[in-house]
Amino acid sequence: MKKVFLLSLSFVCLAFQCGVKKSDCKNMACTQVFVSVGVEVLLNHTQDIGSYSSISLLESTGEVLHTQQGSDLTFGNTFVVADDSHIGRLGFNSSHKVIFQLIKADSIVAEESFVVGFDCCHIQKLSGVERIDVN
Repeated sequence: MKKVFLLSLSFVCLAFQCGVKKSDCKNMACTQVFVSVGVEVLLNHTQDIGSYSSISLLESTGEVLHTQQGSDLTFGNTFVVADDSHIGRLGFNSSHKVIFQLIKADSIVAEESFVVGFDCCHIQKLSGVERIDVN
């Protein structure tokens, strides 16, 4: 029941931010937490996550937002699609389509589209998969 309440509260908060203007954010108290949008890569037991890498591209311009080596992952098999550091390039109160490519041996083995948005404080995943299965 607590999860349902918190989830409902989150949607209400997001709904009210749609009309927020940049000038409204100057009085906003943001948390210090650094938020990222990620995708988990599912492998079988014989595959090594270190042999994979990823690249996230802004669909509208082709700009590289983020690259990551599998050997540099800090949270299991989860690659970063985009994070709070990108707000300067993507802008306040906006949403953007990001193309995530999973790469092994210089070949794209998976490609997924995500829509990410920024409010006054943090990035949010608006759409996209939770996991990519490369088994």
